This record gives sequence, C-alpha cells and structure tokens, in this order.
Amino acid sequence: MSVRPGPASLTGMLREASESLRPWAKSKNIELSCRVPEPDLMVSADQQRIVQVLTNLVANAIKFTSEGGAVTVCAALCAELPGCAVCSVRDSGCGIAPEGLRRLFQRFAQTEDRDGMQPGVGLGLSLVSEMVRLHGGTVGVHSEVGKGSTFYFTLPTAESLPGPGAARSAP
Repeated sequence: MSVRPGPASLTGMLREASESLRPWAKSKNIELSCRVPEPDLMVSADQQRIVQVLTNLVANAIKFTSEGGAVTVCAALCAELPGCAVCSVRDSGCGIAPEGLRRLFQRFAQTEDRDGMQPGVGLGLSLVSEMVRLHGGTVGVHSEVGKGSTFYFTLPTAESLPGPGAARSAP
C-alpha cells in the first residue's frame, strides 16, 4: 500500500465520506452530521486514501449505533500538535469495553455488538491505522460502554508537505 500526499481539502473529504453513507444512516434513523472547519483546512494527504479512512470510521459508527442515535464527523486544527489537523467520528453507539480497546487496531481484531455478533473480518481498523501512519499521523479512540465512541486521527497540514511527488509505502 502506498500513498501520494498532496494538498487536500478536509471539508471535501469529510463531505464525500459522509454523503456516501447518508442513505444508510437515514435507513437506520441515525442522525449523521458533518461539521466542516471554517475556513477550510488544507492537509497533506492522499485524498482517496483519507476518504477511505473516513468512510470506514463512519460506516463502523453507523454499524454500532442503534436506531435513533447520532454520528458526528468533524475536523479542526489540533491544539496539542502544531502543524496538524485532527479528524474525528463520534457516535452514540454501544461503546467498547476497555479489554476490547487494547487490540482494536490489530489485524483480524473484532468487537462484538450488543447481540454478540462480530460483523466484518476485523481488517478495517488495522487498514485505517496503517493508512494514517503512512500519512505521518496517529490514530486513537475514546470509548465508554453504553455511551459511544470517538475515533480520531491526525494529519499534517499542507504546510508540512515533504515535497512534490514523494510517495510513502508500507514495508
């Protein structure tokens, strides 16, 4: 897997990922909101790969949120890390137990939903983690059982570009 980062609009990527999943959220009576940064933030990113990351996180949020719940996608400059933006996907879903959090971003790791089901094969979050790492960012999660989860990741702002045409690959 490789990425070719360049200047990319966070607003555009947030909207693309959210809009592609809005029909599914609506079918589950889940309020899906997208709060875009004002003014728009330009990040150093392979736009297609980051849309994949966001789509995966939003899809998981919808999957683990009950009817009538809410999912919020947003981004802002990261106060703790100058030169970085942070994107987050917050849901009002079932949350993740602390023992599940420890291995969440590992390959083939899965958490059970309230019905004891394990939908998927457990690769999505490990791919999210790898794609974000290739962009020079970090990924994390805050979760509380019964109250929901917030998945977040950082990206360097466009001023942090390594140079034109630079590609990064996974080992």
